[in-house]
Amino acid sequence: MSEISMYALFVETGKELDVKARLEYKIGENYSFLVPVRRMRERKGGIWRYQERKLLPGYVLVKGFIDEQSYYGFKDVPGLYKLLRSGYEILDIPQHETAFLSTLTREGEVIRSSSVKILSGAVEVTDGPLKGLEGNIVSVDHRKGRAKVFFDFLGQPRIVELAVEVLAPIAR
Repeated sequence: MSEISMYALFVETGKELDVKARLEYKIGENYSFLVPVRRMRERKGGIWRYQERKLLPGYVLVKGFIDEQSYYGFKDVPGLYKLLRSGYEILDIPQHETAFLSTLTREGEVIRSSSVKILSGAVEVTDGPLKGLEGNIVSVDHRKGRAKVFFDFLGQPRIVELAVEVLAPIAR
């Protein structure tokens, strides 16, 4: 198998980083584990702060090859509910979904802000993890500095907000 597969582990929400650390300790030599986090600017009490939020709450992503034999190494990790399966087959994340997630996380687990220009209603990403993914952007809220981004995860459509910095004023 030439391409590395990616799998999704369903874990206790809020405990993703703890489960990731336990997995790295227990079986980390054969796999890499990923918990994508988006860094968002949020306003609370009139003050703007940066907060980190999970991109996929309740999931830890695994890069590597999992067969029936290695599957049992995952079983006894506290906080891990299950490795997603389809019947008796271990369910790997489809290649187009893996490519999207890899593009967002190419600079590490923390998804930083992208720079965008909005001209005549069209969004152009000039820098950042959304570069080349303009077709996935549903809308941009320039006041909050967020873009709603559409993608599929395990065959289910999702819309998440990611941080953006709008470089040009919105043309009306």
